Amino acid sequence: MIAAGLVLFAGMNSIYASFVVFGIAAVFLSFLRKDLIFSSIVSGIAFACILFLSYVLWLEFLFPGTIKSWWLLSNLSGFMVWGVPAEEIVWGFLWGLVASILYKTWRGLGFQKKT
Repeated sequence: MIAAGLVLFAGMNSIYASFVVFGIAAVFLSFLRKDLIFSSIVSGIAFACILFLSYVLWLEFLFPGTIKSWWLLSNLSGFMVWGVPAEEIVWGFLWGLVASILYKTWRGLGFQKKT
């Protein structure tokens, strides 16, 4: 709802609107589950790396020019890492961060102290 409002009423690019929503969710969930902050950051980094490597492999190596053809690069910052828009890497990090906390909270998982 927040992302849709930012896109429809504020005219924000959808990827930036998702940054806002993921950021709010990460902060809120981190207050609820402080024990998951470190693992969520690791998950965010891992997901960003996997997403980045898959983009490089599939979209730049196997199908060159796909990003330039399909993405509206004029709506983004213009900063690219090996042909991948930086926004995609940030989106992957934030999604991994939030999804990790959300999943573990939903399933009641977390670090357990050894007895």
